[in-house]
Amino acid sequence: TTSGSGTYTATFSTAYSLSPNIQANIVGGTPNQFITMTVSTTGFTTTVYQRNTVNLLGVEVLLGTTIVVSGANVDVLITEK
Repeated sequence: TTSGSGTYTATFSTAYSLSPNIQANIVGGTPNQFITMTVSTTGFTTTVYQRNTVNLLGVEVLLGTTIVVSGANVDVLITEK
């Protein structure tokens, strides 16, 4: 679950020789939410963001600004290269 700042950080107990492949998915999120991720040989950090919408003349439009999502549930799959 993401923190109040929208991040989830994990440290590997044993460092990988190369940064592993990591796939993260938001569980129960909305279509307007997305993840950014930084990966190293010793761990990773994900941040969940949401792009808010506005209704303009009856059409829902995505705004350019984003906010972090605290409390988001994230599933992570890690595979070694």
